[in-house]
Amino acid sequence: MSPATPFIPFGVDTAEPERNAWRFPALPAVLLGCLVGVALQLQQPVLWAAWVYSAGAVSALLVLVWGARSAAWQRKACSRRWASMLAWCLALGLGAVMAWGMTGVRATVFTQQVLAPALEGQD
Repeated sequence: MSPATPFIPFGVDTAEPERNAWRFPALPAVLLGCLVGVALQLQQPVLWAAWVYSAGAVSALLVLVWGARSAAWQRKACSRRWASMLAWCLALGLGAVMAWGMTGVRATVFTQQVLAPALEGQD
């Protein structure tokens, strides 16, 4: 990279700032949402079926990817500040649902592999 060329992190296009609205502001929200989602799943007293967790995680992932690729919710009638807050809140919620679903699927799989109590301690 020559000294005259500015460093542009992660391929951010500075010519179109509307396309970059989801790039950096939403990442901390997704990570915080993942933490919240795992904490919520750990508070569940009973595990649900694995398909419920899978459906939640996959749908949240699809909406998150769609939102990151699409700037359709950013209209000129909506101010830049509101669009940024909307993106942050949406990413927080979707990150929480995605982490909740992945943690639930993992817990369900581990529960299915538990040794029967009658067989514990036997050789």
